[in-house]
Amino acid sequence: AKHNNKQSELSNAQSVNFTNCQPKLDVNSPSDGQHFDKNSIGTGNTITVSGATDPGVSVTVNGLWAVIDDSNNFSYTLTLQNGDTQLKIIATDQAGNTAEKDLKVSYSQ
Repeated sequence: AKHNNKQSELSNAQSVNFTNCQPKLDVNSPSDGQHFDKNSIGTGNTITVSGATDPGVSVTVNGLWAVIDDSNNFSYTLTLQNGDTQLKIIATDQAGNTAEKDLKVSYSQ
């Protein structure tokens, strides 16, 4: 900008990304309603929640961050308690768009 023979300095460039669609959220494991017991998962009571999403997307499982690899596959290790466990898996892109999956799994000793 120029005013009365004075010129402003250059401004920093800004980038804006606009996306108005949900990110991909594919859950490969576990399936909704799946039952686990000590025979099906071995020692301990942990399972891995896993799936795939889009590049640049973050994923949470019950509010905790999942690990996302270079191929956009996510995983989260979850400890099950006896009975039913509700899972809320949320993918959030850089524009704030979300995709959600609600699952229920059960565990018995």
